[in-house]
Amino acid sequence: MTVDTLVSVVVPIYNIEAYLDKCVKSIIDQTYRNIEIILVDDGSTDGCASICGKYALLDMRVCVIHKVNGGLVSARKAGVEAANGDYIINVDGDDWIEPDRIQNLVEKGFSTGADMVYMSGLRKDFEDRSVVCKTDVPCKTYIGNTISNELFPLFTDTSKCFKVILRHNLWMWAVKKELLQRNQRKVDDRIIMTEDQACVWYCLLEAESVAVIEENGYHYLQERESAITNTLSDRYEEGMKILFSQMLDWIGQYKNNGEIREIWMWAFTLSVLYSSYGICLQSDIDFLFPYKKVRKGSKIAVYGAGKIGKSMIMALEKTENYQTVIWVDRKVRQSPLPKYQIETAEKLLDCDFDYVVVAVADADMAEEINMELIELGIEKSKIAMMDVDAIDERILLRMLG
Repeated sequence: MTVDTLVSVVVPIYNIEAYLDKCVKSIIDQTYRNIEIILVDDGSTDGCASICGKYALLDMRVCVIHKVNGGLVSARKAGVEAANGDYIINVDGDDWIEPDRIQNLVEKGFSTGADMVYMSGLRKDFEDRSVVCKTDVPCKTYIGNTISNELFPLFTDTSKCFKVILRHNLWMWAVKKELLQRNQRKVDDRIIMTEDQACVWYCLLEAESVAVIEENGYHYLQERESAITNTLSDRYEEGMKILFSQMLDWIGQYKNNGEIREIWMWAFTLSVLYSSYGICLQSDIDFLFPYKKVRKGSKIAVYGAGKIGKSMIMALEKTENYQTVIWVDRKVRQSPLPKYQIETAEKLLDCDFDYVVVAVADADMAEEINMELIELGIEKSKIAMMDVDAIDERILLRMLG
């Protein structure tokens, strides 16, 4: 691939007026110039439509699609179908990219001719800092069976809860136009969370080659993400059940799919914990998934104010099967629920509980918290860590059937 390679950049947009200028300008200012920028206004009710129009007048590479609100999957489909590029990349409208991101992608990734290119690395933007997050994905081109044998296992290590190296986020992937168009169409519009996971897996199951490059020029806004995850609804759970059913059918079409099926089960489980924990409480299982020793009726303290902790607390508010007595984290944070203040772990010493549930996905961080709690004086028998043997297809079928 050369400077003649046309790159389509799809930007789904809905009511993100405060962030959109920075996002679009960062794409227009790319050092690699042979791009088309497809802004998909998904029925925004704020000033996004006029901002899109402004940039369409300023730069002939900008194309604007205005559509009735249909959700993120619907918006992505509209943008992908309109794309003319050799490859398509995605940028969320509340994020932004470094000036050389596409240049690096073309030189390092597209030169391989791979069907898909994974950009290993990103920058998490907090209110007061930007943190570069590098990953340990080996940078090379995976061909044929090496995709399933070497790349898929990096989505999650099935021996730990959880060790994740490879990410599903669509904005970390560049995909050849025909491959992405064909597979984006398969994603059900009703899938609200984990829609990236569905599309990336559909593409990977068909791809003949995948290149991995080091490129950390994507700025992922954390505060905006937190605001979204605070508005969980029953529609999220409906979408997860649809995804579960469709992916099982799709993976089942491939030969020797047993290991890939298990890896996807683990990846899907993590998505449920992140966004739709209520699913875990709706089944007849008699323990707090995936903590096997925490039985129904237990009084629990929840440790962790990240995505899993928030999802869990919101779901526990709606059930009488468990009593939540306190919510703690390493530092006091603003709580998304009026009933709960997020306290420091020291407050556990003043509470009566059966278990401290460590609601943290990263295996290494969870173990650090385990040691911290023991040093604090919490009995080891009262610390509940995620159980590997709870991540079982039969249990998931009971929760999602």
